[in-house]
Amino acid sequence: MTVNIASKEMLARLLAQENVNVIHDNVDTASFNVKTRVLTLPLWDDMEDFTYDHLVGHEVGHALYTPCEELGSVVAENGDAFKSYLNVVEDARIEKLTQRRYPGLRRSFVKSYRKMMTDKFFGGDINTINKYDLIDRLNVLFKCGQSVGVNISAEEQVWVKALENLETFDDAKRVALELFTAAKQKQEQEQEQEEMASEGEQFEEYDMDSDTNSQSQDSDEEGEESEDIGATAADEDLDNSEAGDSEAMSVGTEGGDWDGSNEPMSVTDKILEKSIRDELSSVQSDIIIKNIKIDIDNFDFRTVSWKEIASDFKQYIVDSTQYTKFMANNKKSINYLVKEFEMKKRASEYARTTTSKSGVIDTVKMNNYKFSDDIFSRINVVPEGKNHGLLMFVDWSGSMFDGFDKTIEQLLCIVMFCRQVNIPFRVYGFSDRIVGDSDVPRFSQKHLGCVAAERNFGLLELFHSDMNRMQFKNACDIALRLGAANSGNWRSGDIPSKYFLGGTPLNTTVVAAIKIHKEFKKTCRLDIVNSIFLTDGESAGLKQVVSHWNGYSAETISTGWYRQKNYMIFNKKRYAVGRDDSLTDILMEIYRDTTGANLVGIRIMPYRCSQYDFNSATGNKMAWFEYTELKKRFRKEKWMSIDRKGYSKSFLILNKNMGTANGQFAVADDASTRKIKTAFSKSMTGKLQSRKMLTEFIDMIA
Repeated sequence: MTVNIASKEMLARLLAQENVNVIHDNVDTASFNVKTRVLTLPLWDDMEDFTYDHLVGHEVGHALYTPCEELGSVVAENGDAFKSYLNVVEDARIEKLTQRRYPGLRRSFVKSYRKMMTDKFFGGDINTINKYDLIDRLNVLFKCGQSVGVNISAEEQVWVKALENLETFDDAKRVALELFTAAKQKQEQEQEQEEMASEGEQFEEYDMDSDTNSQSQDSDEEGEESEDIGATAADEDLDNSEAGDSEAMSVGTEGGDWDGSNEPMSVTDKILEKSIRDELSSVQSDIIIKNIKIDIDNFDFRTVSWKEIASDFKQYIVDSTQYTKFMANNKKSINYLVKEFEMKKRASEYARTTTSKSGVIDTVKMNNYKFSDDIFSRINVVPEGKNHGLLMFVDWSGSMFDGFDKTIEQLLCIVMFCRQVNIPFRVYGFSDRIVGDSDVPRFSQKHLGCVAAERNFGLLELFHSDMNRMQFKNACDIALRLGAANSGNWRSGDIPSKYFLGGTPLNTTVVAAIKIHKEFKKTCRLDIVNSIFLTDGESAGLKQVVSHWNGYSAETISTGWYRQKNYMIFNKKRYAVGRDDSLTDILMEIYRDTTGANLVGIRIMPYRCSQYDFNSATGNKMAWFEYTELKKRFRKEKWMSIDRKGYSKSFLILNKNMGTANGQFAVADDASTRKIKTAFSKSMTGKLQSRKMLTEFIDMIA
């Protein structure tokens, strides 16, 4: 049975009622570090679901109820042999409390322990267990239940009651010490009896030797034959006894074989731990664990600032008339969006407004003092809203050329809107054509095992909220020129080569965005950063630094194969990456968890969308009938909102619908009334549809 790792990690956090760090690793058994709050679970692909729930529930029980410092001090004070007694007693206590708190786990505990009993994880069948000391029989009784047939004498029932009444760790410590002390006393008594019996045998042997010397040397053959038969029978009895007790004798009920001491120890506690470890090692021997670390402090990449971009374009002709045409076509729509934003913002403020008495007497109400106590003036209190900012990352890949100029127009609408309503913003194009210095070594020991940026990866800082009016206009001129040049209408000398469209380093961009977000939020003193990632396809591979005989280099990360487990590690958290998982979705989840940003994904779709396109865009493997229904709806509406892992919101937009037409339409001079009406209707429909992305953005930040 394949276990859903993500759901089990969530189960552990819910049970522990805290955001514990859950790690799946190639370990011997489940464990919980009560000091660092790290729950480590084994990678056991064939584990039954109820056993997994049992392991999670047991370790979470320690997280909830076992005090770290007291546990260590008690064991240090009483020795390692006592530890096994405390383990048995404390397990009985925390499992009772866990099942009391979460009754739904009882069935998982019972089924799991009984399967372990059947598989002889406690050292043998019930007949063998019943030959063990009291601590081991109590261990099996409280884990597997009375129905398995554990023998507890009437005198020993007092200990059963003691374990049933455990509530606090002090109770567990006291009962464990009492059991351990009683076991040591019993052991000492048995040793004294053995010594006395040994002395008696020596005395009897001396008497028998004397009698033998006085007997006649000529023995009777019949006597010899009888003696031989008796010896054989005794040997057979001993052999049978050893065969029946072989499992119990192999481990020893006094603990000497475990730690070299003569103190009593719980055999079943040790055997259970060893059995689980052996089972896991036999199953997981060929599982490869690959940890991929994200170290933001040492994640180096190049950012081409907006000032550098402006400097690069000084020697290129930029047609400023494009900006004039754009403003003529979009100014009214942008102003409308600003007005809509202000209305929604006021509505949000009104919803938060509370009315309170000021404590100042209202002179108008004074004449009512005989009839009403309400003679004070009132004030409206409006709590301050959260400060929002915008980070936007635009795909600068070659597949964007079809309608790239329309994408730039949408981009300009967003930044102009943010500028008018005073929302801090930064807009970047992500590219793999930003050539770096090939002679400079990039990686060292500190980068080993970490995510790395490609040598030619970089970000183009297209817009910045700190630009003044002239700088912003110049940036708009350059952006429109880049849009036109990269939409198929360009010559090799029109723009610098590093601004050509290239690949899609989206995964690398998400990692870089974590670093940018931290600085942006701190500098602008923002509460929430709305982050938009706009792309039209899947990301190129992410790189990880590895060691070679001649130094360090970056290799593409694979999503894993059948017996490999990949984990992304950031801020001491691990994110499982399954074979069918999108690495981009995992990185988006890390970005959102780390930054707390409103994360919006915008996927530009081709007009002739295939089933593969929809599967890739949605992150789902949909059936044919699901694809046909989705495609039909998408063709009609030209856009749609979808749920996707890691994102706050995610949209699909048809590439033909990326324009920002303001509703203008052109018809022939001799056009009929019907043709004019049809053209007007189409233009208005296009106007409304082209604003969907902007309208959704406003709803999110208002």
